Amino acid sequence: KVFAFIDGTVEEHCRPTYGQRATFDGHHRAHDLLYQGLKAPDGLHIYLFGPWEGRRHDAYMVRISGLDAQLRDLHLQLGAVYAVYGDPAYYGFPPYILHGHKENWSGTTAADMEMTRDYNHARICVEWGFGNVHSHWKFLDGTKNLKLHLSPIGLY
Repeated sequence: KVFAFIDGTVEEHCRPTYGQRATFDGHHRAHDLLYQGLKAPDGLHIYLFGPWEGRRHDAYMVRISGLDAQLRDLHLQLGAVYAVYGDPAYYGFPPYILHGHKENWSGTTAADMEMTRDYNHARICVEWGFGNVHSHWKFLDGTKNLKLHLSPIGLY
């Protein structure tokens, strides 16, 4: 009953004059903004949330956007569990957000690993969707063009 795939993407920008600490992402070692999107298997972007500070985690974006509550309401209205699928960063949101498993997690079975393999092949569509944005609008891909507080990066 998976109807969409969820993932976050990072958009790098120039180092801002002020507010540097809020947008600095220690994982990528850059200043960036975070966006989160849902993409249907047919390629349609059905939900986009952001921008948010680059130092935040994908699970934080789910909570702050209210997506988990929207999926819960959908479950109550339809009477069936319809879920979205994401990578292991979305651990802790069952049954509305399914996640992949890692082999070294305790309690991971062969069936879990097979499900993860199958869904990950389909989940690549959300990665391609974010990549298509960069291929069609090249000015979004360069850190020199995107200046926080000087250009409307969030609207782009």
